[in-house]
Amino acid sequence: MLMQWNESNNLGIPLIDEQHRELYATLNELNHAMATGRGKEVAADVMNRLVPFIREHFAEEEKNLRQRHSPAYRQCCQRHSEQLSLVDFFLRNRSADDPSAVIDLLYFLDCLLEGHIDSDRKALGIHEGQSIQ
Repeated sequence: MLMQWNESNNLGIPLIDEQHRELYATLNELNHAMATGRGKEVAADVMNRLVPFIREHFAEEEKNLRQRHSPAYRQCCQRHSEQLSLVDFFLRNRSADDPSAVIDLLYFLDCLLEGHIDSDRKALGIHEGQSIQ
């Protein structure tokens, strides 16, 4: 397992927590597929579902920030827009048939997730080890 979900990652917002777990699971699914020789097949599926899933996830995070009148709302929206542009750019000319694309996708997802939950926690005003009640 490349990245293990830790319950301390929970923000206390069930839908967002579930989406974060799903992002971790997707990364680990791709890693496992590569280790078992199914990287191209799984990468193609991940590439097809990645943009719609991330769009939905970001929209949910922004909705929660807006509802909580978070001062980080605008900054978070800007960061999400930039990250979604990166995902679109990354996937635009990639094919799961290219072996290097599978490795690149794994690395790209790992980098995208790195710090994502910490950024959410900060935007929501949640201290480490705490969650929204």
